[in-house]
Amino acid sequence: MIIKHLSENKKIIECENCKQQTLVLKKTAERFKTKFKYCGSCRKFQKKCTVCKNEHFNQGKTCSPKCAQSLKEKTYLKSCGAIHNFSKESKSRKEWELKMFENEGIENVFQRSQVKEKSLDSLKKHFNLNYDIKNVSQIPEIKNKVRETFETTGLWIPKKDWPKRKIYYHNVWEYTWANLKKYAQLEISNDFWVKLKESRKLTRNEWICIDHIYAINQGFLNNIDPKYIGHIKNLQPLTMTENRKKWERCDITIEKLIELYNIFEKKINYEN
Repeated sequence: MIIKHLSENKKIIECENCKQQTLVLKKTAERFKTKFKYCGSCRKFQKKCTVCKNEHFNQGKTCSPKCAQSLKEKTYLKSCGAIHNFSKESKSRKEWELKMFENEGIENVFQRSQVKEKSLDSLKKHFNLNYDIKNVSQIPEIKNKVRETFETTGLWIPKKDWPKRKIYYHNVWEYTWANLKKYAQLEISNDFWVKLKESRKLTRNEWICIDHIYAINQGFLNNIDPKYIGHIKNLQPLTMTENRKKWERCDITIEKLIELYNIFEKKINYEN
């Protein structure tokens, strides 16, 4: 650690690797000087290169591409009993690539349909397990970043400048889709998503769509919280024809809807 003087009792310590500076007391600075050379973040990745034994902070086993290549050759020799000769410029590599192009019409293995499908499946599993989504663009941080980019370039109107009605409808539909993903199979039907998908093969009038039992427009006019309008207890599947006939009619009172909402939330919280 590099110690910089600030005052009689306070010092600044600086990491020799990342140059991060930290304000500490004089006693702490002296202890750090003798005990540590790097900050906590750097010490976490600090290790010795398996080839040249130099200290490095990379996530791999080696400190440089040169050492990595050397390790690769040693490993190949140990496991296969021959010197590794498969670098990008090697003769065997070029012959292999030419053979693959002649036989399959591709330049690398990642262009094979089986490899593409396997990669896509593993990505979908990863996003499903970690984020409960099927596409990377659905991650909230990425969605917000995209919106920020489009707003700053002037391609999208910022949310703060939206009309009140549009903001209300947007918020309702965010609650709607979030609730459908969580509870549609539990509260509507087990095969809800299958029916929704299959209906797209029928004529447009027979398509299944999501209807709000207490209409969104009435919720906006009566200043009802969007979380009630977009809740699963206010959703029902209807065909396009039925939905058009219903239009802005409310088939439930707001008092009854709030009562159903409270009962459902208590039940979910109790089960969890």
